[in-house]
Amino acid sequence: MRALSLRTITLLAAAALVAGPLGTGPASADPGSSDGSTSATSGAGETPATSEPDRVVTHEDGSTTLVYSDGATFTSQDPVAAASAQSRVSVLAAGSFGWSSTYDVSVYSRTWTTGAAGDVWVDIASISNCGGKTHRLALYRQGAVGWSQVGTVRTVSCGGGSYVWRGVAQGTYRFQLWDPDSGDAYRAHAASGTVRHP
Repeated sequence: MRALSLRTITLLAAAALVAGPLGTGPASADPGSSDGSTSATSGAGETPATSEPDRVVTHEDGSTTLVYSDGATFTSQDPVAAASAQSRVSVLAAGSFGWSSTYDVSVYSRTWTTGAAGDVWVDIASISNCGGKTHRLALYRQGAVGWSQVGTVRTVSCGGGSYVWRGVAQGTYRFQLWDPDSGDAYRAHAASGTVRHP
């Protein structure tokens, strides 16, 4: 039997913390919380299991793509100051970034850190190939022992919209967008939009 390295043990422990105890299921929405509070309740939530990207691809234009094991992708452009007036890099306002994604069942966004407490907005332009059915959107905050859901899960129509979580604490966040009816014929969803945060 081969001994595990300290790095391997650390990575396994971190993965276990993110996944949570076996058999508890994913974090579910706290039905009594419509504000920016977090909920780490266990049970049969409707969110797919937490997923970390298999790889991260950095592009020449400054954008980054997260690639997941099921083929889902999430691409975003970090706010970058232009080097000159000739620069081809888009300069985004501080506290916001544009994004696009493809997924069959679920996709997680990249993480971002808020500079202060305040409102987090996830704008979705539209969701393609959804057959008129609604999708779900959840916001998560990173804590000492993994990710906790913030507030309630939002219902998103195919036409998209703007979704806000008010008064969230300063911290590191990400969102998840998913098709709750993974047994239907609708796949290859594409969505895009903007995240705005304090």
